[in-house]
Amino acid sequence: MSIPKVLIIGAGQVGFSIAKHLLSCNAAHVALYDVRPGVAEGMALDLSHCLFNVVQCSCDGTDQVDKAFEGADMVVFSAGAPRQKDQKRIDLLIQNAKIVLEIAEIANRKVPAAPFLIITNPVDVLSTIVKRAFPAMRVIGMGCGLDTMRFRYYIASHLKLPTGTVDAFIAGAHDDTMMPLWETARVGAIPLTNLISEPDREKILELTRSSGDRIVKSLGRGSSAAAGVLGAQMVHSYFSADGTAYSADCFLTDCFGVKDCMISLPCVLFKDGVYAIQTPFTDAQKTHFEQTARRIDENAKMVFDGIK
Repeated sequence: MSIPKVLIIGAGQVGFSIAKHLLSCNAAHVALYDVRPGVAEGMALDLSHCLFNVVQCSCDGTDQVDKAFEGADMVVFSAGAPRQKDQKRIDLLIQNAKIVLEIAEIANRKVPAAPFLIITNPVDVLSTIVKRAFPAMRVIGMGCGLDTMRFRYYIASHLKLPTGTVDAFIAGAHDDTMMPLWETARVGAIPLTNLISEPDREKILELTRSSGDRIVKSLGRGSSAAAGVLGAQMVHSYFSADGTAYSADCFLTDCFGVKDCMISLPCVLFKDGVYAIQTPFTDAQKTHFEQTARRIDENAKMVFDGIK
């Protein structure tokens, strides 16, 4: 199997983390693009000096956008203004929408068959905006993937088990309204609702929900290490079809009456598409999911109106 070329837009900490993990697994040739002169080139040179494997993938960097897109099999968008201390995710929306649409237009023109993976926040709205602007483009959003990683970590910590033993997902939007899927959560074949009391489940959800804010308050910026690992894992799963399930933004043509919405569900990534796993919802979850979809829709429309 040929090794894919993955173009990472944005040579910041998340972009660096994704590149490092892809190269360390020999999973992709990496191209880094950043508008800041010399940044992507220097980062690529630094990464190229690391002997990750005996047979090593290549890593290049450039601030020339036409050169960056040459031969790309996937485009990973991690650029945009970073989330600052005390800044809400929604405040990033207008600031980052124009950037992602500009890059998506180039990708749609130069590498129309390449999937477009969006990591930049607010990811659900940005993914919806790109998909609506370019309907034929294969768009994937990281969505609630990072929330799911945190969710599993806090569940495992509570049960004093390795994180890998927990199978649980967050759905909906990557914000404070995230929706835990407790009814399908398991350790092995054992439902987590049999192991964790409702008060403790609430504490675990609150820890999950507040993780991003606590990282921002401590570091003055958002997550880069975990987001980078997850981004690299999603890229690898897409090209290898390893069957790993993620909570990612899936494109739904009709989500409780909302048309053409990108919203997080448990799904599996394959080269020919993103397949949502049929997940049973309670009536309360259906209502919550519908409200989330409508909020994403409203924000996407607000951005389109603001750009016109």
